[in-house]
Amino acid sequence: MRSSFIVAALIVLMASSRDAMAVDVVIGSFEGTTLSGGWKDWGYNGPHEFENSTTGATHGSQSIKVTPGTLGFAQSLTFKLQDLPNNVEAYNGFVSNTHIAYDVTWNAAEWNFLGDGWNGARLMLTYNEQGAGWDPAFGINPDGNGFTQPNLDTGNPTNQGFWDLTNYPGVHTRTMSWDYSHLLPLLTSNATGGWLEMILETNFGNFAWPASIYIDNVRFTTPPAGLQGDYNGDDVVDAADYTVWRDNLGVADESSINNNGDGLNGVDAADYDLWKSSFGAMPGSGSLSAAAVPEPGTWLLGSIAIGWLGTLRRRAD
Repeated sequence: MRSSFIVAALIVLMASSRDAMAVDVVIGSFEGTTLSGGWKDWGYNGPHEFENSTTGATHGSQSIKVTPGTLGFAQSLTFKLQDLPNNVEAYNGFVSNTHIAYDVTWNAAEWNFLGDGWNGARLMLTYNEQGAGWDPAFGINPDGNGFTQPNLDTGNPTNQGFWDLTNYPGVHTRTMSWDYSHLLPLLTSNATGGWLEMILETNFGNFAWPASIYIDNVRFTTPPAGLQGDYNGDDVVDAADYTVWRDNLGVADESSINNNGDGLNGVDAADYDLWKSSFGAMPGSGSLSAAAVPEPGTWLLGSIAIGWLGTLRRRAD
């Protein structure tokens, strides 16, 4: 019994130590400069335009305005970790965290929609590391080319990771977050040797060129853990998580649902029940369609209330 307690205590201590190590490390704040210090233009379907702006500044007073050279698929803003001025700090931040996050802003007034077709956009990320190679699974919902959208609720349950003018008019800022934890075991470079690059990719709908986005506060981070039912890792249980569950139903392990299921039997119906019971936890600002997914039934809410009252009664006794 004593030894079991000691083992359990060690596990908790190790988990607490890991969380303590997971400190955000900023690698892109773009104060007073556009591209320098390890950041560059990848140039695919470019050249692309970059300038400083106060729009979308979330770390300091300036962001970087990115105007792709084409509204089709383009690769633009990129960095090489080993070339960053804080390369040692950045490398330690990379290996001590699980996600890379970008604060991204768009101003719908700057986007001239041509009236038909797709009125949205998506952002993607490519990872290039000498051990892992190109384009490993990154984010969710890979398309035919293997590119994936970030773990992000954009209010489009059927198009996870996509923005559109209907859901996001005006000036809107979102944190785009990609989980790279599965890449860490393959890592062979270090803070000063080899290479570790991440390349921001864009693909816009039927707009008149130019159209811009604003990037700031690029950082390595670890989202809070333990929000069951949060299957896309955006810290809110909503309709988008149902889509992730549905698309991964039957998968043998829960990594595809952010390891926020019940931990048993892979992705199954029990994880749907868990999502349903957690629906609405830590709500975010994304727009949700009431018809997009069945809401948790009142019988479920009633049973939760009954259980809660029963707990209070036992405490009172």
